[in-house]
Amino acid sequence: MSENQQRMWATIIMFACFFIGSQTGVCRADGDARFVETVDDASDAVQQKNVSFFDRLVFAPVPMVNPTLGAGLTGVVMYMHPEDDFWNDPGNEANEELHSMTGVAAMATSNESWAAGMFHKGFYANDRFRGTAYLAYGEFNLKYYGVGNDSALRNNPLKYSADVTAFQGTFSARIFDHWYLGPKIKVFNWDFGVDFSSLHPVLPTLHHSVKTVGLGLAGERDTTNDSVFATAGGKLQFDFMSYNEAWGGDYDYSKASTSYAHYYGLTDRLVVSGMAELNFSDGNTPFFDMPFLRLRGFPYAEYIDKQSASIQTEIKYKLTQRWGVNLFGGLGWVADEPNQLFKNSTIPTGGFGVRYLLSEKETMYLSTEIGFGPNSQAVYFRVGEWF
Repeated sequence: MSENQQRMWATIIMFACFFIGSQTGVCRADGDARFVETVDDASDAVQQKNVSFFDRLVFAPVPMVNPTLGAGLTGVVMYMHPEDDFWNDPGNEANEELHSMTGVAAMATSNESWAAGMFHKGFYANDRFRGTAYLAYGEFNLKYYGVGNDSALRNNPLKYSADVTAFQGTFSARIFDHWYLGPKIKVFNWDFGVDFSSLHPVLPTLHHSVKTVGLGLAGERDTTNDSVFATAGGKLQFDFMSYNEAWGGDYDYSKASTSYAHYYGLTDRLVVSGMAELNFSDGNTPFFDMPFLRLRGFPYAEYIDKQSASIQTEIKYKLTQRWGVNLFGGLGWVADEPNQLFKNSTIPTGGFGVRYLLSEKETMYLSTEIGFGPNSQAVYFRVGEWF
């Protein structure tokens, strides 16, 4: 069976799982629609020289199942730039691992949510500079689970709609080996419709429009050996953002976040990885931009507060040339104040999955996973790695 036929059958099986899950209502998945990161996981392909524009176009369909949005499909069309774009020297071997891309993406789900946008990720002047940006619009039907560990809305979330126009851009320069630092901007327009009838039938739906504008600094230190499937090295990421009415927004608050992931390839078949993450906010932070726990085992943004922290680990084992399995677990905390983070209740998660190698060249896996949270379980379908 050829590689294309194997991919076709894997896709058919995945779609069948999605259909069954959406009909039974037991499937859940990560709802964080990160356009640039989805594309980064999609392909490192089309780096050959002297190929046409159309040969450099890559289409990546990514099915999804979400506890709030339902079943759906994300489609990405991207142009993979040649090595000598953006003042890069094609004779520099290091540039072979630089994968600049520009494209468009769209998403639609069964609960009538949809989104569309454009993105760019670039490496400039032999990786002395890096830049990412996206512009998107979406209409979403969501759920609000309340703030904190013991929210009264945990088991009866409030339904709301959000029409969102979003722009984010980062441009960083190499300041030392593996170190990058630069400005970051986020501009979001939010148009909310809150359906209070879920609390009581006589209550109305209220509408409210707000704008958040954040300016700040973002940086990273990346020593991993692969941008898609790392087996050695680590990646540190951090940013500090100030949201202020002086920039044109409607709220005054600040956010800081940092994460570090490390990867150990113990054998050719066994990879162990771990990640720690901290997120802080201060001031009049709106609920829709509060830190949340990005762990497998419960719906996206179920646990939010002004501060969050988490640790997680994963073991991936390759059974055959194409098939593998993984085990994962994590602990999370949310709190109103930083000094209360680790005094509050610990939120444990864990689970396991089956993995299929879609492409040997890019070491790109299709994963089906079952995660367990304190009072919930979730099924995830994903192309690429969780972290």
